[in-house]
Amino acid sequence: MTLDFSIQLSPNYTSLTGGTGSSRHPLLAQWLSHNEEQIGGLNVIVEIDEAKFGRRKYHRGRLITGQWLFGGIERHTGRFFVVPVEQRSSQIFTPIILRHIAPGTIIHSDCCKAYNELKEHYTHQVVNHSEHFVDPHTGVHTQNIERVWRDIRHAIPKFGTRNYHYVHYLAEFVFKRTF
Repeated sequence: MTLDFSIQLSPNYTSLTGGTGSSRHPLLAQWLSHNEEQIGGLNVIVEIDEAKFGRRKYHRGRLITGQWLFGGIERHTGRFFVVPVEQRSSQIFTPIILRHIAPGTIIHSDCCKAYNELKEHYTHQVVNHSEHFVDPHTGVHTQNIERVWRDIRHAIPKFGTRNYHYVHYLAEFVFKRTF
């Protein structure tokens, strides 16, 4: 199951009403899938990034199981989108970016090869995370989207989460952040 959504972040956090447990998640996912809009615009900065959510086997080594997410956040308004993806490639990311980010946007990202095709439609600026988190010359960073990943990690249960449940937890996260 794939769900694409974008929302306007809000500092207000309220509890969910109506339904309990996992019965409300499909309703939230459906609601979010119908509230899609483009973010960015002429000379507006949008940070993009990908992250893997999951666990390490025996709490050692790199992540083995989990779900890849791709997303972007408009720096000054906080509007963002998050999309579950199966793999990280330009063939996957480019159509998502074209669907969710308006033309003329300034995109900030890391040095992932999958973003190399962005210069055709957007102004693309990168930060090399192996050297620094904020480029000292250009000020390019991806700290805001990294914060979204951190908040999503805190919202997803630590144990027993299957890949097909991620979309429902994401829907609940976005709903709470919106209202």
